[in-house]
Amino acid sequence: MIKMLIFKSFLKSKITRIYLICLTFLLIGVSVLKISEHYYILRNNRTYINPYIEVKTGKSMEEKIKKLKGVDKVNIGVSGADKNSSVYITYDENLKKNEVIAPAWMQENEEKVSLTINGEEYIFDEVKYEGEELYAYAINKELYDDLLEESDEATFRITLKDWSERDEFTEVLDKKIGGLISGGLSKAGPDYTFLIKALKKINVGALLILIVVLIASIVNLIKDEELNNKIYYYLGYKKSQLKILNIEKIGLILTIAIGLALLVSVIFIVYMKTKYNL
Repeated sequence: MIKMLIFKSFLKSKITRIYLICLTFLLIGVSVLKISEHYYILRNNRTYINPYIEVKTGKSMEEKIKKLKGVDKVNIGVSGADKNSSVYITYDENLKKNEVIAPAWMQENEEKVSLTINGEEYIFDEVKYEGEELYAYAINKELYDDLLEESDEATFRITLKDWSERDEFTEVLDKKIGGLISGGLSKAGPDYTFLIKALKKINVGALLILIVVLIASIVNLIKDEELNNKIYYYLGYKKSQLKILNIEKIGLILTIAIGLALLVSVIFIVYMKTKYNL
């Protein structure tokens, strides 16, 4: 009962309310900035049509590539060539050895497709023009496994969680993995890379400000409560109990601030999802 009165008096204090308002608005600001960053990353990613970064290197590099920061998915394949250019070759378990899936954007005017893989020519007389990836073919799984086994190298197609980081990722890939690196990036909308990078820097700054204000608020709250703690001490509270009481007060104000910030963040997320169909 006494502790409840202490907390009630603490929350009614003008200085406590100022700290609470400052912390709440800062938490809301950081949350909104982070949500906005995530929104523009999703929007930027959606402007690319089947994007990928391709690297030709040793097969043993697969796990190392997967562990690189920012990687969303890694597909392994073999390199080859059709009559026009170099191509990426993967497999489809439903295909027979004489069948091949070719890119859908190619003209369907050829009854046969010839691919050169590991220096040998392979002719497929059943062609399905339904592939979604650029410059990519799918062949029979057994044939694919044999071709991959014959070579010490493999071709990896990498997709990223955030395509605004493609240049930085390519530099890291070249430094840590090496090999022949290329990419397929076709955009169907505006590029938000500059905005995303600006938001990331602002987020770091806002987070640092939040940490500084949080530490300052905790220190000042403890100092502001010194007079009250002396009164509580004369009323019978031990010093150890007063320390616990200070921690509980700080926990209370943080809980309220975080709770309010989470509520606003959830409302903002629902609004963004509803308006922009995320």
